[in-house]
Amino acid sequence: MFARCWNPLQEMAPVTNPAKVCLSKLWNLQKLLQTRMIQCRYDLKEKKNYRPLQLRKDQGLPTNWHEMQKNWPKIDWDTKIFVNQNIDLNLDQLPEMEKLEATKLLHEILNDWQLFERNITDVVHRIVPRCNYTEEKHTTPNIKEKLLFIMSDASGGNKFGLLGAVAYLRIEYMDNSFIWQNLASMCKVAPANMTIVVRELRALLLSIKLAEKCQKALKFESKNIHHYVDNSVIIDMLSKYKIKEVAFNRISANSCATILKTLDLDRLHFVFSEANSGDYLTRPKSTHELFQPDSIWFRPHGNFDQPGIPKFERLKYEN
Repeated sequence: MFARCWNPLQEMAPVTNPAKVCLSKLWNLQKLLQTRMIQCRYDLKEKKNYRPLQLRKDQGLPTNWHEMQKNWPKIDWDTKIFVNQNIDLNLDQLPEMEKLEATKLLHEILNDWQLFERNITDVVHRIVPRCNYTEEKHTTPNIKEKLLFIMSDASGGNKFGLLGAVAYLRIEYMDNSFIWQNLASMCKVAPANMTIVVRELRALLLSIKLAEKCQKALKFESKNIHHYVDNSVIIDMLSKYKIKEVAFNRISANSCATILKTLDLDRLHFVFSEANSGDYLTRPKSTHELFQPDSIWFRPHGNFDQPGIPKFERLKYEN
């Protein structure tokens, strides 16, 4: 049924996440180098006191802008950054301060890539725990309710940014027992200039997109699809935007408007971070972590085994 619509490797999405973290950090490195190059050009042209240039070993020598532009490190899809696990990117023309920051970023990228390679090697020898059920179980009169839960999350650090959403099918039987199935997941690299609130909104949009795909494949009714986020600010923002209580900036307002066109706020719920499986899509995870007994990737947190719609108490802040 649903397996025909999705690649089974989707179930192992966190294993490939370190590669997406590398891509996000590469974009940040590219942005850093471009920004520094523009700043150098401006300061040299205006003959300003550019502090990082003072830290250069050859600061007594005149700097030729055209020569610097020609030798400045460039990052693109064809750049071979690592050769035999050694950094192969010309950073000699950078001022010392920028060289230190760029080199640190490159080492972090190398570590994440090595984690990705270890994960791919390790996953070959793993057996993915599956919730095998038949069509007969789907149509049995013992089924009380079938619900689709989608959890979303976003990473908010300066070094990298990811958006993720994961969908679970929960079948509840008359004896209050449950069967879970990890259906599918989606993960995207987020632009570095986004705040965490905007990223969380974009992650919720990704969750809605995933819900539409699942709904089409499983022929689910919208009322049986529920979304969970671990940022209560997002829920408050959407509620205030709906009643026009406050005004938001253009990016947040556009995201809120798009979400409210599709999603009823009664189907948007809070979940605390420790129970949010979407977190596995926004952090570099190892295969070992994924298969730990307390992992909530293949089967959500135990608190989701509540009859009806699982509810989690939201954090309250005092003024």
